[in-house]
Amino acid sequence: MARWSDLRTRKEETVRVNARRALDDTDHDRLRSRSGLMWVVVGYFVASVLLVALWLLFGAIGGVTGIAVWVVALIAIRLAVRSQADLPDEVLDERMRGERDRAYLTAYRTVAGIVMVAAIVALIAVGAAGLDDAPATLTLNENEVNALFWGLLALMIGAPSTALALEQRRRNAT
Repeated sequence: MARWSDLRTRKEETVRVNARRALDDTDHDRLRSRSGLMWVVVGYFVASVLLVALWLLFGAIGGVTGIAVWVVALIAIRLAVRSQADLPDEVLDERMRGERDRAYLTAYRTVAGIVMVAAIVALIAVGAAGLDDAPATLTLNENEVNALFWGLLALMIGAPSTALALEQRRRNAT
Protein backbone atom coordinates (compact mmCIF):
# COMPACT_ATOMS: atom_id res chain seq x y z
CA MET A 1 0.00 0.00 0.00
CA ALA A 2 2.87 2.37 0.71
CA ARG A 3 3.95 2.06 -2.91
CA TRP A 4 0.57 3.32 -4.18
CA SER A 5 0.58 6.09 -1.61
CA ASP A 6 4.05 7.16 -2.75
CA LEU A 7 2.91 7.15 -6.38
CA ARG A 8 -0.13 9.26 -5.53
CA THR A 9 2.02 11.72 -3.59
CA ARG A 10 4.52 12.02 -6.44
CA LYS A 11 1.69 12.47 -8.96
CA GLU A 12 0.08 15.21 -6.86
CA GLU A 13 3.42 16.98 -6.49
CA THR A 14 4.05 16.75 -10.25
CA VAL A 15 0.60 18.20 -10.93
CA ARG A 16 1.27 21.09 -8.53
CA VAL A 17 4.68 21.82 -10.09
CA ASN A 18 3.28 21.73 -13.64
CA ALA A 19 0.32 23.87 -12.60
CA ARG A 20 2.62 26.48 -11.05
CA ARG A 21 4.70 26.43 -14.22
CA ALA A 22 1.58 27.02 -16.35
CA LEU A 23 0.34 29.84 -14.13
CA ASP A 24 3.74 31.56 -14.00
CA ASP A 25 4.35 31.26 -17.75
CA THR A 26 5.07 34.58 -19.47
CA ASP A 27 6.17 33.19 -22.84
CA HIS A 28 2.70 33.54 -24.35
CA ASP A 29 1.59 36.87 -22.89
CA ARG A 30 0.78 38.22 -26.34
CA LEU A 31 -1.99 35.60 -26.52
CA ARG A 32 -3.30 36.85 -23.17
CA SER A 33 -3.72 40.47 -24.25
CA ARG A 34 -7.20 41.77 -25.01
CA SER A 35 -6.73 41.45 -28.76
CA GLY A 36 -4.78 38.18 -28.44
CA LEU A 37 -7.65 36.57 -26.55
CA MET A 38 -10.08 37.61 -29.27
CA TRP A 39 -7.79 36.23 -31.96
CA VAL A 40 -7.50 32.83 -30.28
CA VAL A 41 -11.29 32.63 -29.75
CA VAL A 42 -11.97 33.54 -33.39
CA GLY A 43 -9.19 31.20 -34.51
CA TYR A 44 -10.64 28.33 -32.51
CA PHE A 45 -14.12 28.96 -33.92
CA VAL A 46 -12.79 29.12 -37.49
CA ALA A 47 -10.71 25.96 -36.98
CA SER A 48 -13.74 24.10 -35.60
CA VAL A 49 -15.94 25.13 -38.52
CA LEU A 50 -13.13 24.31 -40.94
CA LEU A 51 -12.76 20.87 -39.36
CA VAL A 52 -16.42 20.06 -40.03
CA ALA A 53 -16.35 21.56 -43.52
CA LEU A 54 -13.23 19.63 -44.53
CA TRP A 55 -14.79 16.34 -43.37
CA LEU A 56 -17.91 17.07 -45.38
CA LEU A 57 -16.14 18.30 -48.52
CA PHE A 58 -13.05 16.11 -48.77
CA GLY A 59 -13.64 13.08 -46.57
CA ALA A 60 -10.89 11.51 -44.50
CA ILE A 61 -7.98 13.39 -46.09
CA GLY A 62 -9.64 16.74 -45.49
CA GLY A 63 -10.79 15.62 -42.06
CA VAL A 64 -7.30 14.70 -40.89
CA THR A 65 -6.03 18.05 -42.17
CA GLY A 66 -8.86 19.77 -40.31
CA ILE A 67 -7.99 17.88 -37.13
CA ALA A 68 -4.38 19.11 -37.37
CA VAL A 69 -5.51 22.74 -37.75
CA TRP A 70 -8.03 22.32 -34.93
CA VAL A 71 -5.38 20.89 -32.56
CA VAL A 72 -3.14 23.90 -33.20
CA ALA A 73 -6.05 26.25 -32.43
CA LEU A 74 -6.90 24.24 -29.29
CA ILE A 75 -3.30 24.48 -28.06
CA ALA A 76 -3.31 28.24 -28.71
CA ILE A 77 -6.50 28.88 -26.77
CA ARG A 78 -5.37 26.68 -23.89
CA LEU A 79 -2.03 28.53 -23.75
CA ALA A 80 -3.93 31.82 -23.71
CA VAL A 81 -5.95 30.80 -20.64
CA ARG A 82 -3.04 28.88 -19.04
CA SER A 83 -5.10 25.65 -19.04
CA GLN A 84 -6.88 27.16 -16.05
CA ALA A 85 -9.98 25.05 -16.68
CA ASP A 86 -8.10 21.84 -15.86
CA LEU A 87 -5.96 22.91 -12.92
CA PRO A 88 -6.71 21.55 -9.44
CA ASP A 89 -8.35 23.82 -6.87
CA GLU A 90 -5.29 23.82 -4.62
CA VAL A 91 -3.18 25.81 -7.08
CA LEU A 92 -5.84 28.40 -7.98
CA ASP A 93 -6.72 31.41 -5.88
CA GLU A 94 -10.35 32.26 -5.10
CA ARG A 95 -10.73 34.60 -8.06
CA MET A 96 -9.38 32.04 -10.50
CA ARG A 97 -11.59 29.28 -9.08
CA GLY A 98 -14.65 31.49 -9.40
CA GLU A 99 -13.68 32.48 -12.92
CA ARG A 100 -13.15 28.84 -13.88
CA ASP A 101 -16.45 27.76 -12.34
CA ARG A 102 -18.37 30.54 -14.16
CA ALA A 103 -16.68 29.53 -17.41
CA TYR A 104 -17.73 25.90 -16.95
CA LEU A 105 -21.32 26.97 -16.25
CA THR A 106 -21.35 29.20 -19.32
CA ALA A 107 -19.79 26.44 -21.43
CA TYR A 108 -22.31 23.88 -20.18
CA ARG A 109 -25.26 26.15 -20.95
CA THR A 110 -23.88 27.01 -24.38
CA VAL A 111 -23.17 23.42 -25.39
CA ALA A 112 -26.54 22.24 -24.05
CA GLY A 113 -28.33 24.99 -25.95
CA ILE A 114 -26.56 24.27 -29.22
CA VAL A 115 -27.16 20.52 -28.94
CA MET A 116 -30.82 21.11 -28.06
CA VAL A 117 -31.35 23.39 -31.06
CA ALA A 118 -29.59 20.87 -33.33
CA ALA A 119 -31.79 18.04 -31.99
CA ILE A 120 -34.94 20.09 -32.53
CA VAL A 121 -33.88 20.95 -36.09
CA ALA A 122 -33.16 17.26 -36.77
CA LEU A 123 -36.54 16.24 -35.35
CA ILE A 124 -38.34 18.83 -37.45
CA ALA A 125 -36.44 17.73 -40.56
CA VAL A 126 -37.25 14.07 -39.96
CA GLY A 127 -40.87 14.92 -39.13
CA ALA A 128 -41.26 17.01 -42.26
CA ALA A 129 -39.80 14.19 -44.34
CA GLY A 130 -42.40 11.79 -42.96
CA LEU A 131 -45.47 13.87 -43.83
CA ASP A 132 -46.36 11.64 -46.78
CA ASP A 133 -47.12 8.66 -44.50
CA ALA A 134 -43.80 7.03 -45.40
CA PRO A 135 -41.53 6.17 -42.51
CA ALA A 136 -39.24 9.07 -41.70
CA THR A 137 -35.55 8.29 -41.72
CA LEU A 138 -32.37 10.20 -41.28
CA THR A 139 -29.39 8.75 -43.10
CA LEU A 140 -25.81 9.88 -42.70
CA ASN A 141 -22.79 8.72 -44.62
CA GLU A 142 -19.40 8.07 -43.04
CA ASN A 143 -18.09 11.59 -43.67
CA GLU A 144 -21.22 13.20 -42.21
CA VAL A 145 -20.94 11.06 -39.07
CA ASN A 146 -17.27 12.02 -38.71
CA ALA A 147 -18.09 15.70 -39.25
CA LEU A 148 -20.82 15.50 -36.62
CA PHE A 149 -18.57 13.68 -34.15
CA TRP A 150 -15.60 16.03 -34.56
CA GLY A 151 -17.84 19.11 -34.54
CA LEU A 152 -19.43 18.06 -31.24
CA LEU A 153 -16.04 17.14 -29.81
CA ALA A 154 -14.61 20.53 -30.78
CA LEU A 155 -17.62 22.24 -29.22
CA MET A 156 -17.38 20.32 -25.94
CA ILE A 157 -13.60 20.46 -25.55
CA GLY A 158 -13.23 24.11 -26.52
CA ALA A 159 -16.24 25.62 -24.75
CA PRO A 160 -14.66 26.00 -21.28
CA SER A 161 -11.44 27.55 -22.63
CA THR A 162 -13.42 29.82 -24.96
CA ALA A 163 -15.63 30.98 -22.09
CA LEU A 164 -12.52 31.60 -19.95
CA ALA A 165 -10.84 33.56 -22.75
CA LEU A 166 -13.91 35.75 -23.24
CA GLU A 167 -14.22 36.30 -19.47
CA GLN A 168 -10.55 37.26 -19.21
CA ARG A 169 -10.92 39.58 -22.22
CA ARG A 170 -13.90 41.26 -20.56
CA ARG A 171 -11.94 41.58 -17.30
CA ASN A 172 -8.95 43.09 -19.17
CA ALA A 173 -11.23 45.82 -20.57
CA THR A 174 -11.76 47.30 -17.11
